[in-house]
Amino acid sequence: MWYNKVMGMRWSFPGIIFLMTAMHLSAGGVSEEVHTSFKAGPGYEVDGDTCFLLTYHLYKVPEGVRRFPDGGISKTVFLGTYLMKLDNGAAVIEKEFPGDPVPMNRVPYAWKETVGSGVKADGYDMNVTNRLLRSVGPAACGLPSPLDYMDKKSSLYLRDLVSLKGDLQYRKEIIRTMVPTSSEAEDLLDQMDSYEKRLDGLELTEYRIFAEVSRQALKEKAGMEE
Repeated sequence: MWYNKVMGMRWSFPGIIFLMTAMHLSAGGVSEEVHTSFKAGPGYEVDGDTCFLLTYHLYKVPEGVRRFPDGGISKTVFLGTYLMKLDNGAAVIEKEFPGDPVPMNRVPYAWKETVGSGVKADGYDMNVTNRLLRSVGPAACGLPSPLDYMDKKSSLYLRDLVSLKGDLQYRKEIIRTMVPTSSEAEDLLDQMDSYEKRLDGLELTEYRIFAEVSRQALKEKAGMEE
């Protein structure tokens, strides 16, 4: 037993460990950056339109000790289920479903219970619908943006882009909404090149891999497509 003269309390060694752990965990938190996940179902033909179900999730990931022992629990900032429609090949919102969202693992099988009518659309399986959303970014289709749930100065968002903070959809939204001119895109490409030169080893390899999509998007903004 351990005796605290100031507080007049006796503590066992396991009790001390528990107290220290609790205090340590209370100092943890979640990321400032908002991450994106989604699950799109297969396409269905409804009244001449190709539609599909989508459950869309925006969240902040646990950081520090809150990630242990099993990754921790994310903080949800938005979660909803939508009926999406293809309009000239682009996905747009047809309807948002009220109430509890369809769990992501149920999206591929929930058409009948949520929409009812319609027949499977040829050429629009789940791989196609999910790839369509992933390529342009859900927020570009009218869904809530991860940036809607953050409050940073523009310069800090651009710094996040250069250093590859957040996930891919977070960085896509920064480029889509905060890089309006070709000269700004070129400047960010130069900043990414400078940032890369300060790295080596595994960090350099990872940066080159994960920066490729952002670099390509910036090149398109700058009119530098190959």
